[in-house]
Amino acid sequence: MTRVHRGLVWLAGDPGRIDLIARDPQIAPLVVARPAPGVLGFLPGSSTRLQARLLKLGAAPRRSEAKEC
Repeated sequence: MTRVHRGLVWLAGDPGRIDLIARDPQIAPLVVARPAPGVLGFLPGSSTRLQARLLKLGAAPRRSEAKEC
């Protein structure tokens, strides 16, 4: 069944790079969804920890906001 996840923070990019990020021991426990090879989903409360870890890894993401329908 298809699901719509509302309120998650999504990280998208090159599937190979996203796979490496998903395997990081500090990031792996924060992942709550992986609907496609290049996409990871996180709870909003973990976004600060996620961003801090990505900065340490040198993989700071570009932030974009989705529009409500």
